[in-house]
Amino acid sequence: MTLPRSAADVLADHVVWELECIDRMYLNLYVPKLMFANGIAHFFRDHRGQPFVSSALMDPMTKDFVRSIHRFIDDAGVDLVHFRKGERKDDIAHRYLEDHDGSEGVLFVGRAQEKTNVFRTQKRRNPVTGKNYPWLVADTAMVNHFYFYGFDDDFGPFFIKFATYFPYTAKCCLNGHEWAKRQAAKAGIDFEALDNGFLSCAEPELLQRISNSLSPKRIARCHRRGSRPSCASGWPACPTPSRPPTAGPATATTSRSCRPSSPSPRCSTGRCRGGCSSKTSSARTSTSVVPTRSASSSTDASSGADASAPQDGSAPGSSPRASPRRCTSTTEAPS
Repeated sequence: MTLPRSAADVLADHVVWELECIDRMYLNLYVPKLMFANGIAHFFRDHRGQPFVSSALMDPMTKDFVRSIHRFIDDAGVDLVHFRKGERKDDIAHRYLEDHDGSEGVLFVGRAQEKTNVFRTQKRRNPVTGKNYPWLVADTAMVNHFYFYGFDDDFGPFFIKFATYFPYTAKCCLNGHEWAKRQAAKAGIDFEALDNGFLSCAEPELLQRISNSLSPKRIARCHRRGSRPSCASGWPACPTPSRPPTAGPATATTSRSCRPSSPSPRCSTGRCRGGCSSKTSSARTSTSVVPTRSASSSTDASSGADASAPQDGSAPGSSPRASPRRCTSTTEAPS
């Protein structure tokens, strides 16, 4: 009688080498105090000196931020690509990488509408006095997001996504496999690369030591440098052949200001007075031929707060949690 064998049992007989390496990382960049309604009310009333909180105060910051993004696109001469529904963003990025010469810089900027957590002001009535008063509440909305796809000397391909609603959170996506490839190439190690991993390596032990050396400090150095692209102080434009956008020009409706007095992209780097933070999510992986992945994510919920002002529109904000992805794979020996 033959007992059934699991996939792990079958693969165990064909693995010729194994590498443990961090796979994709999603870093959530945000100002902690602006992730809840009371913090937003404090920002406008105490930090900005406004007598009340209203979306009318957020609208100029949003428009300034969008203008700064378009100014960066025009000054750098990069393409603005409008992502269509159902279109794989990685496929577009790969087309730009085909002609890339390996230099650091922004490859192109993408634009898409995606759902995110926001804050709005609602009118409420005092049951005792009968007077109306505004109240900040958590909600969701479809908002414009700008994707900055680039190439870093240490991490290779990456992207940073900025939400265009207050408080203008961002997400940075890096890949530990790409980082290991870049370091292995600099060290002169011969290897055969896969799309997201390694097929073979002449010095596997050295490659494993390189993979183990990827630290939070190295990761932070990359995302802090790239979290201010709309101020044109991060990477320059890559000298790659220009490609036409996938659709006609469009104008984003909301975003953040690049001025120091507002929560600009600088607030995602830990340099603002209110304090900033980023959270990193990653998974150790074994690489080779057949990847299998699983993903999970969660979002934060925020409570309401007194806005102390009439309502003029929406006051958005979001705080998505990191989404870890684990990849395990094997390499089969020749039969």
